[in-house]
Amino acid sequence: MLVETQRLTLTPFTLDDAPFMLALMNEPSYIRGIADRGVRTLSQAKAQIEERILSSYQQHDFGMYKVSLKQTNTPIGVAGLVKRPQLDEPDLGYAFLEEFHGQGYACEAADAVLKYELPRLGIKHVDAIVNADNLASIGVLTRLGFQYCDEILLEPSVLVSRYRLGK
Repeated sequence: MLVETQRLTLTPFTLDDAPFMLALMNEPSYIRGIADRGVRTLSQAKAQIEERILSSYQQHDFGMYKVSLKQTNTPIGVAGLVKRPQLDEPDLGYAFLEEFHGQGYACEAADAVLKYELPRLGIKHVDAIVNADNLASIGVLTRLGFQYCDEILLEPSVLVSRYRLGK
């Protein structure tokens, strides 16, 4: 186990988490709020875990973590830091299965990531990017102390709002 909160555990991903990742990445809210990565099979989900998550652990010593309910060990989402070439600072990210939206899990998990990773890595600033119309995610970021910075192009046609924690 990596981090434990009152209701959640955050653990590193393994390839055995592919069924959960497949389900999460095909949630309408994930596709709308993050991206449609075209992951439609277990083998594609395993490749996503290997190429994006496990490689981040090796390259940056941080990444996205599986968020599970503490009492049942049921995976409900992801939270962690990612390194994006467009950003100088690590990027806080999170996503949850739709049935677990609106219950405070994103804020609880993201707060746990920040409290664990920032001191461990000696990070003073963290960015978070979000679609400007994703009011729920913006609410999570502001509750965590993030402040709006600007808008950036993440990909040629994807404009997102950038928030920052730390001065």
